[in-house]
This record gives sequence, structure tokens and C-alpha cells, in this order.
Amino acid sequence: MAQQVKLKAHKRSLIGRNAIKRIKEKGLVPGVIYGSNQTPIPLEVEDRVLSKVLGHASSEHILVELEIVDGDQSTSKLALIQEVQHHPLKRGLVHVDFHAESTTEKITSSVQSRQSERLWVCVRLAGCLSILCVPLKCSAIRRTCLA
Repeated sequence: MAQQVKLKAHKRSLIGRNAIKRIKEKGLVPGVIYGSNQTPIPLEVEDRVLSKVLGHASSEHILVELEIVDGDQSTSKLALIQEVQHHPLKRGLVHVDFHAESTTEKITSSVQSRQSERLWVCVRLAGCLSILCVPLKCSAIRRTCLA
């Protein structure tokens, strides 16, 4: 079973272009967490920590335990990193979107897998070798994958 990734984020009150510039100057990445049953919450995450989490993952769609700090209060939510925006020239992180997930509802997401004989199917057509990926269905409830 994969190890649960924990990520700390702070709720931000300032919104707008100038506020985003100040956030980036502090070494933080602006972001937002949204879900079906909640209003979007603007966040800021440390650039170094988020880059480390993304660097150790095989894709950008990562299930994380997000600790949201708001002053002296802290709440923990299970979230999927939905989208990460990169700067086109500098390749630095520009923005991150989190999607809050429920522990009682099933989710469907595309995941990358490493080559394994039981997950990949090879087909030979007219002298060409094609590798087809078998889609996986992952459940956030049990944290298991079904082929």
C-alpha cells in the first residue's frame, strides 16, 4: 500500500494579482481547494515542500492528507491534487488546485502505473508492436487498486 502523503497549507485571506505576487515572493504557491459540498477555499503552500511531493510521485494526481491552518485552528482533509500549473519558461510552480474527497464516496481518476506483465497488454498488428494500458479503478475508501 502506498504511504499517505501529508501536506500543510495555510488559508489565505488576500486575493488578487498583487496578493499573488507577494505570496510568490515569500516562496509560497497559491492554490485553492474545492469540492462538491463546500465553497472554494484559497490556500498557500510552501513551494519547496510541494515540489518535493510532486518530484517523488509518478504523476501529478496525488492523494494527499491536507492540513489546512487558519490562524490557530487546523483542519485535516483528504484531497486529490487536481491540477498543477507550471511557468512556461522557468518551469516553476504557479498554482495548484486541490479537490476535496470524501472518505465515503468512490472516485475515479486516471493513474500511471509502472510496467508490469499483469498491467500491460502487448498486441502485434501488421508487424508493429503496440502497448496498451489497462485502465485501473482506484478507491479512496480502501486505498486499494482493482485491475
